[in-house]
Amino acid sequence: MKIIDTIKFKGKNLNRINIILLLSIVSLNSIAQNEKDSSSSEVYFGFKTLYGYVWSHHKFMEHLTERHFSCYEFNLGKQTNGDEDWQRIYNYPEYGLSFWYSNLGNSQYLGNAYGVFPYIKLPYINNNKLDFGFRLGCGLGYLSKHFERLENYKNNAIGSHINVLIDIKLNLNYKVYKNLFLSCGIGITHFSNGAVTMPNRGINIPSINIGLNYYLHEKQFLKPETAIQNKSKNEFKIIGNWGIKEIYQSFGNKYMAYSLSGNCFRNFSTKRKLGIGLDIFYDTSNKKRLEEEGTIISNDFEIIKPGINIGHEWEISKLTIVFQIGSYLYTKDKNDGYIYDRLALQYDLKEHLFINVSLKTHFAKADFVEWGIGYKLKKN
Repeated sequence: MKIIDTIKFKGKNLNRINIILLLSIVSLNSIAQNEKDSSSSEVYFGFKTLYGYVWSHHKFMEHLTERHFSCYEFNLGKQTNGDEDWQRIYNYPEYGLSFWYSNLGNSQYLGNAYGVFPYIKLPYINNNKLDFGFRLGCGLGYLSKHFERLENYKNNAIGSHINVLIDIKLNLNYKVYKNLFLSCGIGITHFSNGAVTMPNRGINIPSINIGLNYYLHEKQFLKPETAIQNKSKNEFKIIGNWGIKEIYQSFGNKYMAYSLSGNCFRNFSTKRKLGIGLDIFYDTSNKKRLEEEGTIISNDFEIIKPGINIGHEWEISKLTIVFQIGSYLYTKDKNDGYIYDRLALQYDLKEHLFINVSLKTHFAKADFVEWGIGYKLKKN
């Protein structure tokens, strides 16, 4: 089997990271595309002030910031009105677009941070006085400073200007006037390039927030529906992925990585599925690492890593959010251990065809971003 082990790129590989933003926007746009105008579907504007810090999840990152700092977020959003089944199942969620900024405590190594990302908020409580729920956003982040071998070598967190931004919040909105809501909550914002460019230890910013949301019309509260039934009980998927990565030993060289996955899931509610699956990974960087350790590789089949996983799927219209944790059944390269995990976004193109973007990690250490296409079959 003839494999090209190393591919060198002169650019910044921005297009691959930008696809995450495009996928996120397309996904949330598809969720909203069939909504009709009504008094119960309201546009709102929001502003949040956040107070947080850069979490030094490695001791050798403690020098990156020395203080807590403020962040600022502007939101343009809309409440769904129940035209689709999933909106009623999820208690009439909100979706929108956020613009995010922080000076990161005037860090001389990190610079300023900017972000733009679509989000969706899924309420747990939604009544005439307040709503409380989980908000998930994923989009594009920009850091004005990154690792430079000579000029900024102390930035050992991020190797690129352009990054993926993931934002997770628990937020409560309390009605203070018929159109005005006070908002507060906690959350974490994450910047990472998915190991496309090293270093990629990531920047994590835990924070608390307070702000205001103003609705153009008085917000309407609707009762959720729970009587909607699943159309099928079982689902089978096969996915082929590829990705590009760097390793610390490669000095800027890029390596190809591939995976093939087969999974079976069973519905346990109108929202969620649980399942198991098999994975086969082929990562050309493993060959480089083994050769540097003095291990002789007689053929490329020796770096194939089979694995088994358990997973949870969360369906929101055409978008599926997937969490998986797995274990390699065999691996010759033991630098990353035997446990791996995934966070994936899957978007339906047709009834059986979908696209997949996933981040594969080893205990929160990014391995590579998987770009793929899959086929699924549903059965009762």
